Amino acid sequence: MTDVSASTATDSLSREEPSERGDIAARYLVAFFFSTNACFAVYMFTQYFVWKTYGNELHTIYMTIVFTTTVLLALSTRRLWTERAREGTYLFFVALAVSLIGKIASELHA
Repeated sequence: MTDVSASTATDSLSREEPSERGDIAARYLVAFFFSTNACFAVYMFTQYFVWKTYGNELHTIYMTIVFTTTVLLALSTRRLWTERAREGTYLFFVALAVSLIGKIASELHA
């Protein structure tokens, strides 16, 4: 009886390790995406005040897309770091969708 329970406990631990490593990798990956996007958002904000021949209308669209994606990635990162991985994953894919839809919309506008 002891061998069976020890075997079950070992199987349980070995199944959790890859999942735990995957969660940690996802946390750092989303945090990296967030930090990169936050830097880009700061760049976009500073570029808003630079004179452009095409005006600020298109830049405002781009900036809105970047800031929305940054906020969603920040929320996703927070959820992943507070052990609410499912919500964090959903928010990450929503941020990805906003970014792609925004890219398509800005290309149609240009």
